[in-house]
Amino acid sequence: MFHEAVARLRSYLKANGRPETIAWVDPNDLLTAKNGLRVRLRSPQHMWTKAQVRYELGLDRKLGILLEQVCQIPGLSCCHVYIPKSAQDADQRLNGSLLEVAITEQVRRAKAVTSALHWTFLKMRTRG
Repeated sequence: MFHEAVARLRSYLKANGRPETIAWVDPNDLLTAKNGLRVRLRSPQHMWTKAQVRYELGLDRKLGILLEQVCQIPGLSCCHVYIPKSAQDADQRLNGSLLEVAITEQVRRAKAVTSALHWTFLKMRTRG
């Protein structure tokens, strides 16, 4: 079922002029720095597995699931799996659907960070 949901997201991305290739990220993989948005990119296989596990958790909770593009870098849509925190949250975010796909109205462009050391440096710099 996750593969079908991802295919639906890819179609939606393509229909809206966004890159179809997906890099799965966690919300804590985004960082707003002085010179723009940064996104931490980790092992595609590891992040695919994490996204699939979150998707299955969402199925178990029976509140619905949102697959959402949170930003993009050249050629990649950075997406995450959102699981509503409550029935009220699900009503607000999913419009009564068990599976929703979404993009931001404005493209949020980001720069990729692949080095764990560089990511740690950026996080420390933005805190202070």
